Parts: sequence; structure tokens; C-alpha cells
Amino acid sequence: MRKLILAIFFISCAVSINAQNTATVQMQLVNSPVFTNRIQFLLTQQAVTVMSEPIATGGACHGARLNYAGRVISNPAAMTPVASVVIVTGTNLTSVAVTGSGVTADSAATDAAIASQISTFWNALSNCGTGT
Repeated sequence: MRKLILAIFFISCAVSINAQNTATVQMQLVNSPVFTNRIQFLLTQQAVTVMSEPIATGGACHGARLNYAGRVISNPAAMTPVASVVIVTGTNLTSVAVTGSGVTADSAATDAAIASQISTFWNALSNCGTGT
């Protein structure tokens, strides 16, 4: 009986740790230099791509996309904190584990998955709604 009680206790502890709120878990990332360095690199990489895209690619948001890309390229460190908060809400990040904690927290998402999320959110980061 004692073993059963201990087993139930340990299982309930594991469930409560794993059942943390998604927002709480994801927001650990935005305060981690390990993760934000990845975002800064990938955000800048996407900005370079946007700067060379044809006008038709951005549609009605082309000007806003270029403006945001220019701001990222001019000062990636300043643009990363706000972008990080937006990016951690994306499916490519919420669907994988957060590893480490505190200043070593990181996402198990690959760089390709994070880059894809940045690309998906570029219009939102550019403050340009498409209305679709």
C-alpha cells in the first residue's frame, strides 16, 4: 500500500509539472539569451530575404514588410525582444518542448521550424494585417 501511495504521489507531481500553462512555459524563452540569440539570427536572416523579394510577394503589405526588414537589419538586437514574444506563440514552437530553464532555456524546435514561424508571422511583425 505504501508503494502505491508513493507511486500516485510521484505521478501526480509529474502531471502537475508537465501541465504547466503554455504561456508560462513559452515565455521562459523570451528571457533566455540562448533562445533570443537564435531568434536574432533567424529574424535577421528573414529580413535579408524580405529585402530581396519581388513587390508582388508582399502584396498590399510589401511596403510595411520592407520597412520592418530594414529596421531589423539596422538594429537586430533592438527588434528581437518584441519579435520573440510574438514568435513563441506560433505552432512551430508551442508544439515542441522547452529545454533548460532560466538563461539556458531553449526551444526544441529546429532552426528551420523557427525560421518558418518567423516567415509566417512576418506580416504581423510588420504591423500589417491582411484581413484574411
